Amino acid sequence: MIASAAAMCLLLNAIHGAATPEELRWLPTQKPPKGLVRTHLDDMAAGVGPDGAAAPGSLGPEHMLVQSLAGLAAQAVNEGRFDEMVWVGLDNPSYALWYEGVTERLAPEDRGAFTPWELARRYTDAGLVKGYILYRYDYTEGFPTDYHGDMDFSVNVATTLAGIHQGILISECIEDKAKAMGLTCLADVRDKSQTWCFETYQDRVSRRYALAQSPKMPHNRAIAIAHRMFAFFGMVEPTPSLYRWLDPLSTIVGWNGGDEGGFVSQLCRESHILYPSNWAVNLTVLSAGAETFDAAPPFTPVDPAAINWDDPRPSVSFIMSDGDNVQWMLGNFCHNPAYWAHPEHGAFPIGWGLAYACLDQSAPYARDYLARTQPASSTAVLCAGGYYYPDLLGADRGPEVREQALRTHARRLNHYMTRSDGRTLMFLCWDLDSPEAMQAYRIFAEEIQPLIGMFGFQYYPYEGGNGAVYWIPRPDGAEIPVVTAKYSVWANLKHERAGTPAKIARLINEDARAATDPLHAWAIIHAWSTFNEAPLDADDLAEEPDGERTGEAYGVTPTKWTVDRIGDHVNVVPPEEMVWRLRMQHDPETTRAIIRKTP
Repeated sequence: MIASAAAMCLLLNAIHGAATPEELRWLPTQKPPKGLVRTHLDDMAAGVGPDGAAAPGSLGPEHMLVQSLAGLAAQAVNEGRFDEMVWVGLDNPSYALWYEGVTERLAPEDRGAFTPWELARRYTDAGLVKGYILYRYDYTEGFPTDYHGDMDFSVNVATTLAGIHQGILISECIEDKAKAMGLTCLADVRDKSQTWCFETYQDRVSRRYALAQSPKMPHNRAIAIAHRMFAFFGMVEPTPSLYRWLDPLSTIVGWNGGDEGGFVSQLCRESHILYPSNWAVNLTVLSAGAETFDAAPPFTPVDPAAINWDDPRPSVSFIMSDGDNVQWMLGNFCHNPAYWAHPEHGAFPIGWGLAYACLDQSAPYARDYLARTQPASSTAVLCAGGYYYPDLLGADRGPEVREQALRTHARRLNHYMTRSDGRTLMFLCWDLDSPEAMQAYRIFAEEIQPLIGMFGFQYYPYEGGNGAVYWIPRPDGAEIPVVTAKYSVWANLKHERAGTPAKIARLINEDARAATDPLHAWAIIHAWSTFNEAPLDADDLAEEPDGERTGEAYGVTPTKWTVDRIGDHVNVVPPEEMVWRLRMQHDPETTRAIIRKTP
C-alpha cells in the first residue's frame, strides 16, 4: 500500500506541474513507423478444430497469427529494432477513413500487401520472429465474448509469452505450417493456466496495462504483445491477484467475461480503468505518434451568451448512452445511419456521450472526424474517460490511494477536455448519492477547469437518480450541478420512468406542467434499444418490440420520435444549454458573471 500510494503521489505531482505526454495518458505510447504493410481479414482462412468445429477467419487462428506479427512489429518499432508496422484491412468505412488519416499524417512508405503466411515469412527473414508459442484454439460453443469455465485459455498464456519471447501465436491446428517455415517452438502452453502464467511471468510484464480478452477473440492482441501486457479472461484467479499487483490507476484494455457490473466493479475497486475495445483492430497503428497529434478543431460548445434567456419554458435534453465504448466509436458509430450518420442528426438538439479523451490517445483521426462533422445542434459530452464507476474507484486500496486516483484521473480529463473545448462530463455510478460519489463529484469540480456541469446516471436503473441535482462547490466559489438522469428511453424496461419514446414524451409533458419551478431535466437514450414506429398518439406500449415484432429503429430515430411528441410548453435544448439554464435558475448573479467571462 505504501509503495502504491507513493507511486500515485509522483504521478499526481507530475500532472499538477509540467506533465509529460506519457503522464497524461492512460493508454500506451506507440512510436510511428517509416513503413506500413497491409493484410486483410478476407485473406485469413477459417480454422477447423479436431472435431470439425470451425471459427471464421475474422476470429480464427490465422488472425491470431497476424495479431502476433503486428504486435512484434510494433514492439520492435518502439525499441528501435525495426521501422515497419502492420495494418489489418477490413470492410468498414470508418476504418478505411482512419487508414487515410494515418497515411496522410504519418506518410509511411506503402510496402505492399501480404497474406498471413507471407507476412510470417517476411518477419521471420527480418529477424523479428524467434519462433512460435504453441496453444490450443478454443472451439467450445458459445458467443465469442461470453465466459464459461470450460474454455481453453491457452491463447492468453501464449499472448503473454509472445511479447516476452518474440514468438508468434500458433494454434496446434496450423503448427505444421510453422514447422514447414523452419520455425521452432519456443513454448508449448496448451496445458498451462492463466494462473501459472501470472505466477511465472509477472515480473516480465507491464504493471500499467493488461489485456482482458476472450480466448476466441484475436482483437487487441497486437497492442498487448507490443507493450508486454498480461492477457487474461474471467473474474476468477489470477484476475484478483493481477489487479492487486498492477500499479494503481492501470488500464485494462478490452472487455472481461461475466456480468458487466461485476467485472467492471472488480477492476475499478482496485483503482483501474477499463478501455472498452475488445472488437477494435489496428490500435497499434492508430495510436502511433498520437501524443504529438494537434487535436484541432475542437468540439463546438454551446455559447451561453447566445441562449434566449427570455424563454421561460422548462427545458429537457437527450444524451445517447454508451459513449465510453471505444470499439463502437471506431467501428460502427461514425458512419452508421442509426447514429452519427443519421440523416436527421442535426435536425434537433441531441447530446452524445463520446470517448474523445480515449480517442485522442488511441485514434486521433476518429476524434478529429467527430469534431469536424459535429452538427450545430449536437453536443459532445466526455464520457468519463474510460469505463469505471467513480464511487467505487480505488475502494479496496484505501482512502489515500482512492483520492489520489480520482484526482490524478481528473487532472488527465482536464487536459483532454481543455484540448477539445469540452464543457461537460458524464459518468456511470454504482450509487449516485453515496458519500463516495459526492467525493468524486467534488474532485472533478476542483480539478477540471472548463467544466460547467456533469451528467450522472446509475448502473441500474439508468434513471435511478430521478433527476436529482447535486450542487458541487468550485474553488472559485461557484457551484456546478451534477444532474442525474430523470428518464430512460429503453425498450422492454417497465420501470416508472423508463420505456418507449411515447411513454417518455408523455412523462416529460406531464412533469413539465406539474413542476412548481421550471423543470430542467435530461433523458438518456439506451443506444442498443430497438423500437417500432407508431402514430404520435399511440399508447405507451405500441412501439415496444416483442417476440413477433422485432424492433426496427434505434439510436437517433427513437430519439426523434420522443422529441416529436413533446409539447410546445417544453423547450428541447442541447445538454449544455440545459445546464446553463439550471445554473441561471439556481444562482443567476454568479451565472451571469461567469457567462460574461466565458469565451
